[in-house]
Amino acid sequence: MIIKIFINEFIDNPDIIQEEKVNKIKNYYYNWSKPLLKLNNINELKIGAWKKFNKDILFFKSIKKNNYHLILNLNTNEYFFYKKKFKNIKNKANDKEYLLKKNFCKCIIL
Repeated sequence: MIIKIFINEFIDNPDIIQEEKVNKIKNYYYNWSKPLLKLNNINELKIGAWKKFNKDILFFKSIKKNNYHLILNLNTNEYFFYKKKFKNIKNKANDKEYLLKKNFCKCIIL
């Protein structure tokens, strides 16, 4: 599937990926993320990734709620919300945030 190629390219090189490919990824996830993030239109959707620690994660957020992130595991399709600033994550072994903690720093969000 071509969208997987675009997603991998986005995760590997988010700074240099073509805007058209980012828009295709946003379009692919928009209907899924719209009710979860309460989006009014696709221009409110931002996506992010940080390949350094985990290539299996995409971040989604609304431009209206800057500290409210939707995190998707690409392998399991499991998702959850993170409502704090990334730098405030605590190391608790049973928290989903702990399992993904290394992804919450300098992620690229476009």
